Amino acid sequence: MIKDATYYKTLIIDEFFNDLNIDLLVTEIPYLYGNRKADLVVIHDNKSIAFEIKSELDNLTKLNEQIKDYQEVFNEVYVVIADKFKTSREITNLPKNIGVIVEKNGNFKIKRIAKFKSMLRKDKTVYFLHKDEMLEHLSINKYLSINGVRKRFLNKFNNKEVYNIVLSALTKRYNDKFKLFCFDRGKYTHKEDLKMLTGLKQGLNLF
Repeated sequence: MIKDATYYKTLIIDEFFNDLNIDLLVTEIPYLYGNRKADLVVIHDNKSIAFEIKSELDNLTKLNEQIKDYQEVFNEVYVVIADKFKTSREITNLPKNIGVIVEKNGNFKIKRIAKFKSMLRKDKTVYFLHKDEMLEHLSINKYLSINGVRKRFLNKFNNKEVYNIVLSALTKRYNDKFKLFCFDRGKYTHKEDLKMLTGLKQGLNLF
């Protein structure tokens, strides 16, 4: 069996969120101008948990840059790695607030629990939002450019307010997909089930 990122995603869902008693679960969700995508994101109790996966087929070349970006927009961040990476320099040098989960023979071991980060940068989290999602909270001309809308939005709301709006918008945007996944999924998550959870098809509504 090829233990790629998709394989890891199914295992993570079944291991940690099997009862699906969460508000939202999305895979490959774009963020930071669409230049990054989080492998797996869980939203529950007004908190976001992100998972960056490094399977047996991956390398750790870009990990440090990815984690820096993750930390700016998610409350808790976990790196899920194949056993062969557990003693690597990149993993050893991860910030102490980053959680580490090691996979070996289809089983997970939490090497370090992620620490909650409450203060996130609104100038980064705002890029989760589509233009129409920001306009819902502004009384301005809808034909204003997205950069103009974003500037007005950031001027109006503080860090916490922006973050709460982001969580609400993401839950609303992907809720139908998540409900369908919950309805169709059996006892265990299969590769085909993940197609219902991807955030990529939603794209970035930039105009």
